[in-house]
Amino acid sequence: MRLNRGQQLGTSCGMILSGVPGVGKSTAIRALGRTVERAYRARNPQMTDAVPVVYITMPTGQHPKALPAELLYFLGAPHAARATETALTHQACQLMTDLRTSLVIVDEVHEIDRSRASHDQQSDQLKYFMDHVPATFVLAGINVENCGFFTGHRGHQLARRFTPLKASPSNYSTIPQRQDWAKLLEGFERALRLHEHKPGSLLPLADYLYGRTGGYIVSLSHLMREAAIKAILTGTERIDEELLETVELDHAATQEASAQRQTVRKNCIPELTTAQRRLDKMAMRRGPWAAMRAYELASGYLQHSWRIDYHPRWYPALMDWWQQRVRAAGALPVQTTWQLPGWAVHPECTTLAAVFASPHWAALAVPTPRPTTPALLPAPGHSTRHQRWSSSEDHEGLRSPPA
Repeated sequence: MRLNRGQQLGTSCGMILSGVPGVGKSTAIRALGRTVERAYRARNPQMTDAVPVVYITMPTGQHPKALPAELLYFLGAPHAARATETALTHQACQLMTDLRTSLVIVDEVHEIDRSRASHDQQSDQLKYFMDHVPATFVLAGINVENCGFFTGHRGHQLARRFTPLKASPSNYSTIPQRQDWAKLLEGFERALRLHEHKPGSLLPLADYLYGRTGGYIVSLSHLMREAAIKAILTGTERIDEELLETVELDHAATQEASAQRQTVRKNCIPELTTAQRRLDKMAMRRGPWAAMRAYELASGYLQHSWRIDYHPRWYPALMDWWQQRVRAAGALPVQTTWQLPGWAVHPECTTLAAVFASPHWAALAVPTPRPTTPALLPAPGHSTRHQRWSSSEDHEGLRSPPA
């Protein structure tokens, strides 16, 4: 919007939000519209007749007057039923300009099917509105890049005007992604009005809620809303796992959750799950940055032998242990630690990360290259008691892999 503000020459640019159903595209663009509306009202309290944001859904009808009529309907402007397409388009452009519209949101834009000639006219109308209305256009739809929206010479023109933004379900693999999921649950929890529900009660259920919904915002919203209604009707006034189990979700979420549980039962290694829970607790206690820093130090120490001039005697045993874990998961064995998948070394790295999470041991573990040798030795200024980690005597008894 800042880029388009005050533009005199050239075409305005917009944004298009695309993704699979149920990931919160409509929710996101409506939240954007509310934010822009409130900001405008706060800056210009005297402009009571302005309409800074226009929101419509792309009409499914084949009539060429459908799109400008939808805009006029949102603005509350009367128009003659026999008015031509050109007259309606000019009326909509003039109204949005007079009402100081700065943001136009068009949802369900995948309804523009380029295989039909009438929808080519809708593409032309959309481009015409962008040329004649001093506003930023934000579009949203289901897999817009695959529905022919950007094909042909008309599509190529639109492709030059819109910046694509991909929407996908929430992921739950890394610590930052889990932190984002926890923040999302906190947002839903703040909206609850249950007398017996304590703040923070949903965070221990983060794994369960992700498993039920697969990270889809729509499924999570339905689950939380129905659970809240049941909590009110039953008089419990709180949400717990027992109550959530009584809620039936949509068909897609149910099928995906069932498939995910089967995959976990088939391929999951229990020690990996235990290690991940331990790492999550460390991140909650010390923060995600400190936990990941400690994990990186542990990984470098175990896999690449930081501060050691040679591979210690316990290194082959640990390598064999990692190889067994890889074979147990059905993957191909590897020759070096550089080829090992991250999950293969996850339990040992998590165990050692609990030590390196201490600032004292983290400072000792940071690699410090020596100018005369490629070995990575302890930083100067520390006592010999800590430097003995690099001696062969200390590695004599470490023949078995860490617990």
